[in-house]
Amino acid sequence: MHKLVCSPHGQGPAVPRLEQAQRIPIKVGEFEFVVERTCDLDTLWDQLGQGEFGDDERIPYWAELWPAAVGMARWLCSHADALRGRAVLEAGCGLGLSAVTAATLGARMVCFDYEPEAVRHARRNLSVNGVEAAAVVMDWRRPSVAPGAFDLALGADILYEKRFVAPLAGLFAHALAPGGRVWLAEPEREVSNPAMYRFLDLGFSHRRLHFEKISLQGKNMGIHIIELTRKGV
Repeated sequence: MHKLVCSPHGQGPAVPRLEQAQRIPIKVGEFEFVVERTCDLDTLWDQLGQGEFGDDERIPYWAELWPAAVGMARWLCSHADALRGRAVLEAGCGLGLSAVTAATLGARMVCFDYEPEAVRHARRNLSVNGVEAAAVVMDWRRPSVAPGAFDLALGADILYEKRFVAPLAGLFAHALAPGGRVWLAEPEREVSNPAMYRFLDLGFSHRRLHFEKISLQGKNMGIHIIELTRKGV
């Protein structure tokens, strides 16, 4: 297992629960997964206080299953050979579908999120689907994984703010072994194209590998799979 040291975080604010846990069945390739959640974005949004809109903007997007997570899971299933036996890190794991998929395909998986409640849900979903992986609380601005520990990094719909690009570039540069790659599943948004060029400035090349339209629970998005590699490494 990777050497992983996680910075301590608080337990986070009390989270209003659904009366009954919602189980969302997801078919990905030959697999049938279940994503379970005990809260939803609309309810959490109604409970947000002004303190949640500071510099960190702790908006609970993690509570939804987004099309990009399904797009990433499908991509992983079609590239199982790139995962089997590899050390894989996922940034912003949310409910954990990408981590579940990668672990099912044989990756040595570590996933993280900034929000403790997201990590609790990811751990639950790993358990529900019968796979093992480390799910931890971590701030990508202050990575607490060993340098060069991972062959591949993943992120599904994590570039929805321009300010995320620089710390993510720092995380990937720190966490990836020489020759390591990043796979991002990103919706078509105005913020995402400039982000790719910002990665170029920060030492990464990029290429678009795949595109598909995904419909999920009333959300319809075009999802790009983008690969980043560090230039000159």
